[in-house]
Amino acid sequence: MLDKPELKLDSNDKKNSKSLSNWCKNNLTNPFINASLIEMSNTAIDLIKKVDPKFQDIKPLEVKQDKTYSLSWFTQNIASGVGSLVPYLIAGKALDSSLAATSESLGLSVDSAKLARVSQIAGAGVWGYAAHKQGNESRLANSLSSMAGFAAFDLGNSLSSELPLTKVIASRALTGIGGGLAMNLTSSLVDKKDLNLNSLTQSATIGLAMNTVLPLALTHDTSLDSNVDSSIDAKHLANLRPIADTSLTPNVDHTALARLYESRGTDNNYIAPQYPHPDDFGNLTAADIQNRGFAALDELAKLQGEDFYNAPRPLPNPKVVASEVGKMLSSIPDATDTGPLKIGEFNMEFLDANKARYFSDSYKQIIPKLHLLFGEEVNEGGLKQIASDNGYNYYASLANSRGQGVGFLASPRIEVNKVTSYDNVATIDGIPDERPALRIDFTDKATGDKASAIVVHLKSMRGGVDRTSQVRFDQTNTLANDLEPNFKGIIAGDFNTFLDHTHDTKPLYDSGFKLAFDNDHQSTQQMGGRLDGFFLKGLNSNPENYTVTPFFKDPLITRGLSDHALTIMQLDKLN
Repeated sequence: MLDKPELKLDSNDKKNSKSLSNWCKNNLTNPFINASLIEMSNTAIDLIKKVDPKFQDIKPLEVKQDKTYSLSWFTQNIASGVGSLVPYLIAGKALDSSLAATSESLGLSVDSAKLARVSQIAGAGVWGYAAHKQGNESRLANSLSSMAGFAAFDLGNSLSSELPLTKVIASRALTGIGGGLAMNLTSSLVDKKDLNLNSLTQSATIGLAMNTVLPLALTHDTSLDSNVDSSIDAKHLANLRPIADTSLTPNVDHTALARLYESRGTDNNYIAPQYPHPDDFGNLTAADIQNRGFAALDELAKLQGEDFYNAPRPLPNPKVVASEVGKMLSSIPDATDTGPLKIGEFNMEFLDANKARYFSDSYKQIIPKLHLLFGEEVNEGGLKQIASDNGYNYYASLANSRGQGVGFLASPRIEVNKVTSYDNVATIDGIPDERPALRIDFTDKATGDKASAIVVHLKSMRGGVDRTSQVRFDQTNTLANDLEPNFKGIIAGDFNTFLDHTHDTKPLYDSGFKLAFDNDHQSTQQMGGRLDGFFLKGLNSNPENYTVTPFFKDPLITRGLSDHALTIMQLDKLN
């Protein structure tokens, strides 16, 4: 057997390797350690010195300063910024834990998300004051400038939290630069120092680095990525993070939001309202509208809080709704016989044949935008009417006693080869009146690619947060266990849980599914929260062009069309 030749580096390779190592040490490692570990150690030593003056400061690691605005200069500032974030985060977390424990012991009700935000800003001020002094900056200036910077970070990140991912990234960069400048300006004002371009640029760079890492550091909890107990109670919802957590979770009090969903009146005794012919709307009085089981738009506008959410659905002018829907979707081109597949998901809120006829012109604005629509809260009559109006095919599950089922609307480009209903998803734990999952195995006629699609509508939060979370977990677990190991396709629908903050969908992650656009946190329901989404497995195409269209935000539509948003994504190919 031949010996393998020994790999040897010539003198130039060794020199280049050593040079790169020295560059990283000088510009990355040492600045990071100086700003984090050594800074924290010297702060502790400052306290010890008050008792025993013999202690000496730890000498910072050597960092050779390169020319201002050079690559090395920027790299050093970025590394220092990330390193300096470490003690700020520790201080903020410690203050948050202390205040939360205090409020709990006093029996006070607090918004945990807001408390965490305030604690991070205040904690930054505490650390800024206590930190080991460097240069001639006063402790007061360091404290106030730290709070100013973190307040700017918090405000900017909060305002951009529901933007698309690309805009979120750009916004966080700008917010970081603004926060860094806020630190510099505040410090200069307090200590009455002159401003200069070099220090401003340095502060902006450090702020950029800090705010790039800050949202990730505040939300990521790796302990939940792999060790989630399948029997966990939903009462721990506030402490949960996404199972596949790479997200920038916004500052939302999910526990309070869950309680809002839980408190909504039950719809077990739902009675379908009577939609008029669309041409008759102009002849109806407010009393006529109420007698049909609806609320008039002008009456609905007077309601607040729980009264608003518990009121009957409104009856808007169908022609006005169609016009508004057309405007909201005007930038989205129609689906075509070739090109990427356009896939939508929409909880259509008690869609039946009468509602489909009433909003026929609105659905004619929506359906042609898509090759395949996953629909929830639908019955066969409603899907059949829309399919007929738009030249599409439809597939519907059995509906429950309230007329709620799931189904699909498919363009002629989609050839459906098999339909399967997972009825066991509707009979979990003896909970009555749930919805099955419906599956279609299909072929994209344009490419010949084959895949599967499953639409779901999981248990609502009505009945108690603790109880319903376990039901949803069992529903996704049942479905995941029923699917073949080599399943290729999409599961989409209304999951009735906050997809950016849940344990309920863990079985899907464990089976190899991934939530598409997991960094997006736009609300898909009128009360708030991302309840709707797409889970993908086995597809060789990354989803693109994710859009959320909340028709309910339009005051001329409100929830008359639906209390859920239409969500759309695009796939270039399936294989």
